[in-house]
Amino acid sequence: MPEFIDFTKSLFPSIDPYIADEVKESLKQFEENGGRYKCFTNHSFSFLSQGDILDKLKFIKISEGGQIIEKELKALLLSNTCDAENDDVLLFAPLIPLANLKVNHDTLKKNRIYKLLYFPGHRYDDYVVDLSLVSSFSKGLINKLLNNEIIQKEASLSDFGYYLFLAKLTVHFMRPEDTEVQEMREV
Repeated sequence: MPEFIDFTKSLFPSIDPYIADEVKESLKQFEENGGRYKCFTNHSFSFLSQGDILDKLKFIKISEGGQIIEKELKALLLSNTCDAENDDVLLFAPLIPLANLKVNHDTLKKNRIYKLLYFPGHRYDDYVVDLSLVSSFSKGLINKLLNNEIIQKEASLSDFGYYLFLAKLTVHFMRPEDTEVQEMREV
């Protein structure tokens, strides 16, 4: 985790070095045996909350040739908990088995690949959330599938897992663009 903080700091150089050190120090409260972090609660919440993992949803990807590729995968709820309660549409990202990815697994497990979120120390050690494959689903459909036990909620995020999730969303979607693009945006 300290490596991920250093990585985040390099992306956002305006982060005060003292704050980065304080964040590293505060993360120690979450350490478990051997430096493992507990990313999930011991039970799932009874309501849909941001970061919940469902056992399966159908994700659609359109190939370069326009073919529709459909896969049933575990899913992480991206929508805010308040939005999951009030909105008609929910956003999910799929969990992809590590075995299906041709990337450096050490780099991936340090959360240094922008679009991929890895949760250490849990039953999802063999998966990664792909933040680039976001899909929207009707809340009514999700609730119907849950109520009819067609899909199950597997896990809810702990405090640490939630902080990691938010940090990774920020790194992926809100990191600064390179200086050349920033200069092109000037009026």
